[in-house]
Amino acid sequence: MSLGIGGAARKFIEDNDSVIYEYYSYDLDNPQTQNIFDGIIFINKSCLMEPEFSRLSKKKRKNFKPSKIPLDEFLKSGEVQIENCRYAFKFLPDGTDLIAYNLCWQLLVIQQIKGELPPQHSCYINNF
Repeated sequence: MSLGIGGAARKFIEDNDSVIYEYYSYDLDNPQTQNIFDGIIFINKSCLMEPEFSRLSKKKRKNFKPSKIPLDEFLKSGEVQIENCRYAFKFLPDGTDLIAYNLCWQLLVIQQIKGELPPQHSCYINNF
């Protein structure tokens, strides 16, 4: 059984139209896969979405649910692009790194919660 897998992303470049994150995937069973940022996540800011607020409190950010993020559609249209890192080892059927996909989705959810994309983020999947 694996100790777990995960990854981290940090903002590399940002302008008015897009954000580029560099990321890495790691496997806790293979320590040489950690801290090598060589994958790319490109996010076009035109695909950023606002959360859906409840009817009772449209001004308070705590009474909302994240809008459904059509990440698959964004990947197909090119609004979000992922270039797999060298140590990617779990893939979706289309060949996209599973960790990069999760990081990207989480970045977009955080953007809805906080109103901006975070400078860095990490994720961990246990029992993989």
